[in-house]
Amino acid sequence: MGIMIAIVFAVVSLTAAVLLAIRYFGLVKRFKPVLSLDDEAARIQQEIDRAKGRARKLEDSYAQAKQVHDRIQQETALLQEDLKDMSFGLYKPHYDFEASEGYKTALEGVYDRKKAMIRADGAANYPTNWTVNNSKKEGLRMTKNQVKLMLRAFNGECDAATAKVTWNNATRMEERIRKAFEVINALGVVNRISITPAYLDLCLAELRLTHEYEQKRQDEKAEQKAIREQMREEERAQKEFEKAERDST
Repeated sequence: MGIMIAIVFAVVSLTAAVLLAIRYFGLVKRFKPVLSLDDEAARIQQEIDRAKGRARKLEDSYAQAKQVHDRIQQETALLQEDLKDMSFGLYKPHYDFEASEGYKTALEGVYDRKKAMIRADGAANYPTNWTVNNSKKEGLRMTKNQVKLMLRAFNGECDAATAKVTWNNATRMEERIRKAFEVINALGVVNRISITPAYLDLCLAELRLTHEYEQKRQDEKAEQKAIREQMREEERAQKEFEKAERDST
């Protein structure tokens, strides 16, 4: 009798378990779209969170770039005022090419070396172990972004100085480049980023060669003009001599 009761109890329990399983899978099937929507909502929320993280990083990069830009603007404005009051000596030529073509060739060489130095990461010193959010990769990316900002600012100052250089302000433009070098490097002290002295030397060489190239071209034009004037004068004298000979016969 006890065995029969146990068997009946087991059958009832098994039946109940089967019914519960059927009911469970029926509920899962019935509410599967809802569960899928929950999963999709969770996935979308994760994407939103990641997008917010990227947006914050972009905001930080923009704020950093704007800070660098504003600081450079302030410092260069002060620099312009300082340069107006500074006394500079006469410019001393650094090169001695016989013709303007020599200056032009040397200038092209300097420009190529500048580009090569930038490509080889030799234009600036910077740390490679900086971390952002415990990520060295992210830290290096942020560091290189600041390097680009600093080089862009410095190159802009050098280009402006080179474009404005004349016979009576060459030493002033040299000082402008040196001052920009100091100011921009000061912005990278915290992150241990600095433009290299070797790159500064190339920028100064570019300024000097540009100035001396233009000066040589002007000298050559003046020399050619003087030669033409002399030739015209000699031709005039020859005609007067020939006329005097004709008149005397």
